[in-house]
Amino acid sequence: MILSDAGRLWASRERPFSQVATHAGAEQTVDGDSLEALRAETDRQETFAREAEGQALKRHKNRKLLLQGLLPWRRGSGSRSGR
Repeated sequence: MILSDAGRLWASRERPFSQVATHAGAEQTVDGDSLEALRAETDRQETFAREAEGQALKRHKNRKLLLQGLLPWRRGSGSRSGR
């Protein structure tokens, strides 16, 4: 944790987020006016990163199932029916 000259608290993760989470917008370094605000923002970023990774995993699994023909193609999701 770092205290800036302006009195804001800053925190940065020791290990970076995954590429998926970073691409989705998770911030490795966050700031807040108080320790409570800083904690809330770090928690928000951690939750955001977990959700982004979960969604990516779900898309990956669904894509694999689609390619294997185990899920039906849906209209507007790359349908191969030519409609």
